[in-house]
Amino acid sequence: MLDFFAIDYVKGIVLGVTNLPDFTLDQSYAAQLRTRCPQSGGDQNLFPLDFVSPATFDNAYFKNLLSFKGLLNSDQVLVNKNQESLELVKRYAESNAVCRINGEDGEHLSIDRP
Repeated sequence: MLDFFAIDYVKGIVLGVTNLPDFTLDQSYAAQLRTRCPQSGGDQNLFPLDFVSPATFDNAYFKNLLSFKGLLNSDQVLVNKNQESLELVKRYAESNAVCRINGEDGEHLSIDRP
């Protein structure tokens, strides 16, 4: 599984100090996240950084960013910060080739020891 974040941290990102969602976040995605953020407790709830394919390293994460559905502000900054980082996200979103580590399916086929 890829990274997950505790709900308490996500509450701070989604709702912020003012209890208003990040204005750059897709509003339907923000509403979906709010349903899993109880007013109190729930600190053990987890959220995937990539809700489309959380167990796979692929280009869905980058497509989410282009749809303003980055879980963390630090993720969404990759799209909003400047043209150079936006172009990089677009390039990664277009192809799964960037996500391949080794082999056709992005898995290590062998590990050689020196």
